[in-house]
Amino acid sequence: MFRTTCGVFPTATPQEVQQMCVTQSVPPGEDPNPDFTGPGFKIKNDTPYHVEISLWQVGPLYWELVAPGQYFFQETGAVWFTVKAAIKLDQEGDIDVWDAVWPIASIVTGVLLAIVTAGSASGPVAASVAAGGAASTATATVTTAVASSLIGAGLPAGSALYVAAAGLGALKFALSTGGMLVVEEATQTSLERVLTADVMTLARTDMYAGPAFPLQKPLIMRIHDGLMMENTLTAEGTCIASLNGGNTLKLEIPCLPDSILCLAGTTCNDCCNGSAFWEQKATTACGPEPCWQDGWTCGPGTTCNKCCNTARDDLGWKCGGVAWPDGTVCGIGTTCDFCANGSTFWAGKLITACGTEPCWGNDEVCGSGTTCNQCCDGADCPWYQFGVCNCNSN
Repeated sequence: MFRTTCGVFPTATPQEVQQMCVTQSVPPGEDPNPDFTGPGFKIKNDTPYHVEISLWQVGPLYWELVAPGQYFFQETGAVWFTVKAAIKLDQEGDIDVWDAVWPIASIVTGVLLAIVTAGSASGPVAASVAAGGAASTATATVTTAVASSLIGAGLPAGSALYVAAAGLGALKFALSTGGMLVVEEATQTSLERVLTADVMTLARTDMYAGPAFPLQKPLIMRIHDGLMMENTLTAEGTCIASLNGGNTLKLEIPCLPDSILCLAGTTCNDCCNGSAFWEQKATTACGPEPCWQDGWTCGPGTTCNKCCNTARDDLGWKCGGVAWPDGTVCGIGTTCDFCANGSTFWAGKLITACGTEPCWGNDEVCGSGTTCNQCCDGADCPWYQFGVCNCNSN
């Protein structure tokens, strides 16, 4: 028989207790829609608890109870939302109608207290029954659900629970790692102190669902931290389970990727590469605006400056296009910029065109002292033609 603060385990060995004392990790979850391009939300629950996640505007529009390691997925319009989340130890969602009100208290601490402070009962569910008065405040279904949540978060069955503390009168345990664990017994007061609104809930405003076509991209984020269950092994080989409210439940967005719309002074602060005004979106977005792709309509002298390749199509109103060949008539300072080899005045066309006009060949009619300068090998100008000449043979 091996006795620990987690209860009495008749067949447990020290090695088994050590293995049982390892803090649980969040199970991996698969992206339910890896090919989804948006707009919308993908939010992963990286806590060991069930979390109710919802998208709000005037009221809750979309909501779902998300198991540990799983995703909240919702396709939406390209609009702004407030994202809310709450740990649900009873594994039950609270939002079921349009005018639902989000409760500040996510659990009844009396139920939790009854589960974890009943001494040597064989397990947390049995312990809650033995606790009497505290357990009577909740149904057996809620009690079982809360117990299941705690076990899923890493509390060994039958355990005594402590709350992380640093004040006078706290209990101190020397750890096998050489450190010191400072905790206090789980009481109504200590649990209420640790189960605060910022630990159990969150609300993040001004979250954009991602742009619409053609730059659609969903907003991907994850929820982590919050109410932390930490199991530690003492120097005597006993397992101490404690709740740590020091880590606040929050939406972690390592940074917003480029092209996600943001608001200056708020969500733009979360951009990976800063933010800028994007001409294509006509608003502020994360990152520098990339050059515009071929085929995008632009304004000559303005947004056409954003083109990756010079705007030559549609007389310079669309990005890209083949450089204009020599001889193509163009306008100086405008379409002549599209020429492959610059532009000059072509005497034969009496207008500016791309490239350099080739010399004039045999018998080409020219004017003495003017267009005859274009002849390849001079010009023949008889006096009787009064200045009208012909280019000589090459």
